[in-house]
Amino acid sequence: MTRRLIGLLLTVTAVAALLTGCFGGGRKQISSDPAQLLEEARAKFEKKKYFSAREIINILMVDPSATPAVIAEGQILLADTYFFDKGFQNLTEAQSRYQSFISFHPRHEKIDYAQFQLGMCLFLQVLNPDRDQLQTLKAIEVFQKIEDLYPGSPYIEPAREKILECRDRIAEHEFVVGRYYMKKDAHDAALQRFLVIHQNYPGYTRREKLYFYMARAYRGMGRREKAREFLKRILQEFPEGKYAKEARRDLKKIKSD
Repeated sequence: MTRRLIGLLLTVTAVAALLTGCFGGGRKQISSDPAQLLEEARAKFEKKKYFSAREIINILMVDPSATPAVIAEGQILLADTYFFDKGFQNLTEAQSRYQSFISFHPRHEKIDYAQFQLGMCLFLQVLNPDRDQLQTLKAIEVFQKIEDLYPGSPYIEPAREKILECRDRIAEHEFVVGRYYMKKDAHDAALQRFLVIHQNYPGYTRREKLYFYMARAYRGMGRREKAREFLKRILQEFPEGKYAKEARRDLKKIKSD
């Protein structure tokens, strides 16, 4: 008997045992009806018993009497059991299953939900601003598809919010690189990074900090008028901000240079 056949027989035996025996320590016998199995899995999911929900869904998936609609609902629920469970491995498993659902059920009524959840899987794997932001770019691409492909979806606005957060993370990455160049007294290289943020990320949430370091970079390059311009913007837009006091002090230094 081949190893593959042995594995198949073991799987069938396990499923049969669950169907005919007791589930969860013998407290409750599960149904053999696919629709009822789905409801039992949802009940386990709502109680955050994700592993138990997965066991029931796996039974559902091999039931030949299950309709395509029930199978599809089981697949999206199975992805959710991984997403809402803890651990990086579960998150990557959820990502794979949402992607599979999108590929095989492009017209399903929950396709926009699956797309949003796929984006969230990527979003939760985003690295710190000092690391490569490829995952952040991928998350933006996935979130943007919701508005592009599913007009009227209730997930458009949440996706937009996540896109803004992703863009802010990318802008912060540019700032971290700019700060690195500042520490090396490479003011021109630093300014180029700061200008990328200033020109391409108008929603950057740390603009006061950006203006302050842009002024420092300009001053380091001997461009005092441009430095003064951004120091004044700090006092105009953030008069009580974290950098206001230093901005006033730097303005006085520029006058005395």
